[in-house]
Amino acid sequence: MTKSFIYKKSLIIKSGIVLILACSLACIIACQSSHSILQQTIEQKNLSRRKLVLFDVKEYDEEGKLIFEKWNDGYTCKYLYDENNNLAGTEQSTGITTLFLDVDENNKIELWSDGRTKQYVYENGKLVKEFFSDKDYTEYYYDENGFETSYKSSSGLVSWNEYNEDGLLIYRKNNKADRYFFDYEFWENGNIKKRKNYKERR
Repeated sequence: MTKSFIYKKSLIIKSGIVLILACSLACIIACQSSHSILQQTIEQKNLSRRKLVLFDVKEYDEEGKLIFEKWNDGYTCKYLYDENNNLAGTEQSTGITTLFLDVDENNKIELWSDGRTKQYVYENGKLVKEFFSDKDYTEYYYDENGFETSYKSSSGLVSWNEYNEDGLLIYRKNNKADRYFFDYEFWENGNIKKRKNYKERR
């Protein structure tokens, strides 16, 4: 065995070790980043992790589009897009399908296969109101940075949101004393891959 061969073999082994360590480190950082978001929030709110139950999960593609949602009761919803990446419709586990139509730049309607119609109203690109009827609606409110700070429904429910320094939703509470905590997984490009919503068990 020549010295040249031994040297090349040594380089290959060292390169392999470096690659493995780099991948392991990236995985550790990603896991810690995702874990720390939830962990920091529950520590700030003086809550035990054992009191949280998974409420719903949202999944996104690498471009940031919401593509799938699953709730703790088993309900799921798949989001469909057209060739221009505009939301075109949904397929729900209940068997219902929906179709989105643009009325104008500030109004969109969603036609449900069961005969219902939902309307969405926007201002400056932000959703400000959605309703099935004049008596059944939800209104959304934003701060000067464009973050949704709260929303209230016609039923009387009011919810407030909190964000971290990266602009990620980390905490939500409502006037019924329900509290929700959020955790994230990310794509390599930094976009959100999955958002997990945990509800405090009472």
